[in-house]
Order: sequence, then C-alpha cells, then structure tokens
Amino acid sequence: MQPLRFMNQPLEKGNLHLKNRFVMPPMVTNYAAPDGFMTDRQIAYYAARIQGGAGLIIVEAASVSPEGKGSPNWLCLYDDSFVFPLIKLTKMARSTGTKILLQLAHAGRQTSSEITGNQPYAPSSIPCAPFRETPLALSIEEIKTIERKFTEAALRAYEAGFDGVEIHGAHGYLIHQFLSPRSNLRSDEYGGDLIGRCKFLREILKRIKRDVASDFIIGCRLNGEDYVNGGLHIEDTMGIAVQLSGDGISYLHISCGVAESIHMTIPPMDVEPGFLAPLAEAVRRSVSVPIIIAGRINDPHIADSLVKEGKADLISMGRALWADPQLPLKALEGRFDGIRPCIACNQGCRRQIDRCCLMNPETGREKEFEIHPVKQSKRLLVIGGGPAGMEFARVASLRGHEVTILEKSSQLGGNFRLASVPPKKAEILKGIRYLEREIRRLGVRIETEEEATPEELEKLKFDELIIATGTLPLIPPIQGAESNSVILAQDVLLEKRSVGNRVLVIGGGTVGCEVADFLSARGKKVILTEILPDIVPHTDAPSALFLRERLRDQKVEIRTSSKVKRISKNEVSIKQKGEEKVVGPIDSVIIAAGYGAQTNLVRSLDSASYKIRIIGDASEARDALWAIYEGAKTAREI
Repeated sequence: MQPLRFMNQPLEKGNLHLKNRFVMPPMVTNYAAPDGFMTDRQIAYYAARIQGGAGLIIVEAASVSPEGKGSPNWLCLYDDSFVFPLIKLTKMARSTGTKILLQLAHAGRQTSSEITGNQPYAPSSIPCAPFRETPLALSIEEIKTIERKFTEAALRAYEAGFDGVEIHGAHGYLIHQFLSPRSNLRSDEYGGDLIGRCKFLREILKRIKRDVASDFIIGCRLNGEDYVNGGLHIEDTMGIAVQLSGDGISYLHISCGVAESIHMTIPPMDVEPGFLAPLAEAVRRSVSVPIIIAGRINDPHIADSLVKEGKADLISMGRALWADPQLPLKALEGRFDGIRPCIACNQGCRRQIDRCCLMNPETGREKEFEIHPVKQSKRLLVIGGGPAGMEFARVASLRGHEVTILEKSSQLGGNFRLASVPPKKAEILKGIRYLEREIRRLGVRIETEEEATPEELEKLKFDELIIATGTLPLIPPIQGAESNSVILAQDVLLEKRSVGNRVLVIGGGTVGCEVADFLSARGKKVILTEILPDIVPHTDAPSALFLRERLRDQKVEIRTSSKVKRISKNEVSIKQKGEEKVVGPIDSVIIAAGYGAQTNLVRSLDSASYKIRIIGDASEARDALWAIYEGAKTAREI
C-alpha cells in the first residue's frame, strides 16, 4: 500500500499545534462511575489510545451540570472533586506529544428524570421523541447559570491539565437544541433567527475565552446536517461557523444527526465511508479555522485523500480507534495490514451498557485482557475456522502456544464469511482477512477441507481440544420442508443452488431479510414471511432501518404474523390472522429460520480422554460479537 502523504503532516494553525492529522473524537463509553467520576477502566481505555499515535484525543462528553447527564454513566465535571482523576490522563498525553481535550456537554431534553432525578430542561417545552418526556423551558436566568457552568467546567479542565475543551454543539444536546429551529421556538434574545439561536453557544465561547489562557484550545462540534425534518441544514451550519470564527473558535468539528437520526450519527456499513465530506468542505470554504471531519472514516488511505482533496484539515476516526487503538501509529509506519479494522457492524459500540467492539474484545477490558506469555506452551487443536476459532488461535499464539486449526470448508471465516455476502455487508470481509493474516503471521497451522472425526482426533497429538464448529441452520416443522425444492438460505447466499423468479422466504430475521435483499436486488419477486409481528427485531437498529428501506424500495412483499403451514409443488399455505391462504405460483421456497449450535462432534466425544473447551456458537447460537469475545477470553485462560 502507498505510504500516507498528508495524515502524517503536523498542523500549525492559530493555537492548534498537532503532530499529525489523526483525531480520536469524543465517544461516550458509559464507563464512568454512576456518580460521574472517571474510573480505572476508563483511564485504561484512554491510555491505550493515547499510546496509539493520534495527534489529538478528545475525551468524551463531560456533563457541566447534574441535570445535564445523558446516561447514568456519563462523565461529569460540575464540581472540583471531579478534577483529580483526570490529571492522570493529561500527564500520559503530555509524555507522548499528543494533545488532549475534554468535551463539555449538557444533554438538555435528550435525557430523562429517571437518569438525572430532574425534569429535563430545553430552550422550549418540546419533547424529544426517543425520551418522551416534556422538558421545562429554560428561563433567561437559568440560561445564564448554564453558561456559567460551562465556563466553570472549562476552568476545571484547564486545572486538570487538558490542552483545551470542545463545546458540544451537535447531536441534539442542549446547545444544538438552541441552534435548531425544530427545538427552539423562543421569541426572546435566545431564539428567532440564526443570530438569536446562536447566542447561547457564542456566550459560552466568549466566557471561556475570557477566563482561560490564550493558548487554551476551544473547539466546537457542530452538525453539518440533522437528517430530520425542520432541523439544521448545511446552510445553517455555515452561518453558525462564520459567527464562531469571528468569536475566535480554535477549530470546528463537523458531525451529524440527533437522537431521532442516530443511524446517521453512528452509521452502519450501509453508509459509505467519508459521507460527510461535502458538508465539511462547505464549512471549510466558509471559514479559515481548521475543520475536523467525522463520518465513518475507518481507512487511513481514505483519511489521507480527504486531507489531500481539501475536504478537511483533520480526520476523526472514532470507531476505528475502538477497533485498533494503535491505528495512527501503524498507519504512519506503513503497517497497514496489521490494522485491526472497524467493520461498522455497530454490535458492540452502540450498546448502552458494557460498550465494547466486535473486532476488538480488549476495548473496555484493557487491563482484564492484557496479553501475558504462558509459562508452559501447549499444543492446542482448534476445530472450526470461524471468528471464534481464529480469534482464539490469534491470542493463544501471541501467548506462546502452538496452535493448529482444522476447518472442514475450503476457506476460513465460517458464518462470518456468509454474513459478508448480502448487499452492503462486504466490509465484514475486512475482519475475516485481518484475522486470517494475523494467525498466518503468527505461525498458526491451518488445514482446510479437513473434517474432524473422533477416530481422526485420536491419531493427532495435542494437549487440549477447542471446539469452534459454529452452527447449523434450523429446519422448522413444516409439512413439505424436507422437499428437494426447498432451499436453505446459506445455499442461496453461497450460490450453491439456483432459484426461480418468484421466491418465498420463510423467516424475517436478519438472515431472511438479507436473503430477500440479495434476491430482490437480482430482479427476483420476493415474498417474505415472519411469524412475529415485525421483521429484523433483533438486529442493530440502524442496520435494520436501512435494510427495511431497501426491502420497501425493491417492493418485497412482507407478511408478518404469518405462519407457513404447508409447502407444495408451486404453492405455499400460510396462516395469517387466523385465516389460511394458499400463495402461488412460487418457484422456490427458502428457509431462513435461524441457527442452532452444531453439537454433533461434541456429543461424539463424551468419552474422550483429553480436555475439551467449547467456544462461540458451538456452545450456543448467538452472534460474532460473542464468538470473538469467547475466543479471546478462552485463549487467555489456558
């Protein structure tokens, strides 16, 4: 791969002096204590990323007021007692030459009385749909109090040793609520036109600049687009940027989305990397201050091209740094193949409790998952080369064990590879390729097209057996389901079986919907049936939203609360709302009724003399998040 030409360049502009163009943006971890103090877990999480080589790290949102917390485990900075634990972080950053800022925030109406103990506050008494709690409209006196609290929090950040602060004016939090005509219906000096709606933010900026040293960095995060009706659009943001530039802002950080459009704030792999580039470029043309761009940028070469093309001065790589804290360092040294990729699956990083990363089980477990070399190396045999087996092999090899993988198919990846086939899912392949590269680099012996039997295992020499055989598709008890004309979803995705033009898919979960998406994109007429009242009920919400949109656009006929009773030669009998109807003609019937743990090998080894460990879906059918986690955890226990 070509070396980076622009991301490695320092930035010297105003009071912003950075060693390179990599930025870790603020991302709420929910690792803080319930009382708002930074925890040892949180410090370990940031320490790993401080050591990773980014030029700028912006620590997650810290609430400036008790009623401003957006979740029970938000960081807080509304009292002097919160300062001391933060000093450890700033000392770490100073030793590496990385600049470190703290984001200051107030959730406004995007919280609840259950979280804060108080009725939420907002510019106007308009509820936020996801929270469904009507906020109190702030009085002028209360607004001035919150402005003062932002200033006091900034001074505490200064005392803690931070190089500056980022004012959170995006994502639907309180400052954004003032900026947006959708949530600000005030007619006083803090409402009305864009100048009035900017007053709250500008007063906070002016107060902080007045009370801290001139070299203290003060940035602001803004939405380029809200992606909701009546919200902010790029023309508004450009106007806000001009005002802030005139007030002496150090930089602007362009993001997008509010609570109702979270699918754009934390976009899944359905959204193209760098999708906010046109918005950041528009703001950059309006002002002379440095611009940071966010928006699903997970590849350092994409980042490099965005700087080269003048879209932005600095690049936020948020979830990419969850997946690999050392991404900047590896990229700057040209070790691109060693970067553990973010695949934008959103399975771990969007969890409200115990946030983590599918590709990197160490995220949030930095101390717990430290790699320690073994005292005595063992010969470990892994049956199954899916995500659980590969991650186990990677970690066990790093610790010094001798590992062999037996995989019955011709390729590694298991059902994770299958998941990469439907539309907008190809990014999963990056995760598979990374794991395969790493285990090959570490010397793991890999034997494909090898199916383990109890007899064969007795001939092999190993100390422990790790079973990671994954799952098998479930066949529901439907009359006619065993017919040769009925096809399994996985055989469709792997193109092992051809299908006709009129297709009925049984199962509206993730796999069934993705098969319907896959076939409808190829011009097939698809009917999708689901026994539950809704489709994709257990899928990450943003991915489900985009998937539903594609099914609708491709005119897939969706029948929920429908149970397939019989499959015949060209027709299917379906019971819906107590009434049974025959649907036809149908050329092909596809079963996507879920998966169950593949236990045949485990049951055949009941009397084995060697130690057996079962990991991933071979233990219980779940998802790749759990599979990789269990592989990582088990490898640390041997």
